Amino acid sequence: MAATLASLSIWLMMAINMSGGVLNIFREPSIWVESLIVAQAVFVYAVIVGLLLSPVSGTAIRLLARP
Repeated sequence: MAATLASLSIWLMMAINMSGGVLNIFREPSIWVESLIVAQAVFVYAVIVGLLLSPVSGTAIRLLARP
């Protein structure tokens, strides 16, 4: 869920940044495709890092939370 939210928000912000403003997004549809490449990279990175670090962070939380 976090990877999806991160990639969608980065996709939107990248499209706005590349177009130069919110109103210019709808004038150039190629910007959506270009920013989609960045969003896909963020999604893959977030999923891979989340899967690799979840055992480490789970263990750390368990150690910190025990009485």
